[in-house]
Amino acid sequence: MNKISNYLIGILPIISILLISWTMPLSTGYYAMNTFLERLFYIVGLYGISIWIIIPISFLACLIAIIPFKKRSYKKRIVRICKWIFIFINIILVIVNGGLTFSKFILKKDPFPVTKYGSLKATNKDLSIIKEGRFNTSYGKIYRKGNDHKVIYTNGDTAQYKITWMDNGEHLLVKMNQEHSFNDSLKIMVTFINKDYYECYYKLGKLAHYDKIEFEK
Repeated sequence: MNKISNYLIGILPIISILLISWTMPLSTGYYAMNTFLERLFYIVGLYGISIWIIIPISFLACLIAIIPFKKRSYKKRIVRICKWIFIFINIILVIVNGGLTFSKFILKKDPFPVTKYGSLKATNKDLSIIKEGRFNTSYGKIYRKGNDHKVIYTNGDTAQYKITWMDNGEHLLVKMNQEHSFNDSLKIMVTFINKDYYECYYKLGKLAHYDKIEFEK
């Protein structure tokens, strides 16, 4: 029985990690992170849950093991409880992640759909209407004049960019007065414009993040 449980402890987390890796791609939130440490915590926290779950399990086992049974020592009770709770939780994770994988590859219903930046088509309309002025977004206000692009966020923070307009419906934002990070520049594609707002996508890795920006009236 111990050989079987030890085998399950080794194999179940690996299966769970492989399944969730195949099913859930890195999100735009990952690519929006500025530092290596943030990205590392994201990957470990999301994809490594089947392993780091042992930490809270250990605390729980210490509490449960206070109750004596079968004349085992306190230490042996902790180890035994940790082992079986760990196996039980990883079986659940394998079932859940297996179901998600089945949905994506067999049923062709992706539980985590993403938009690839390369699949987008830019608008062929004149972009001059959005090159200067004031704009409202879900995260704050945008002020553009010449090559200056300023964002005032709803929490009061500000960010200053230099903007370069391209001929293919795209523009590039370069953040000013910032030490090098993953996101010191950002490419944006405009896909739709009307008199009230325009729609665009931010390039984050190979993925695209949608935004709707309204003209301030």
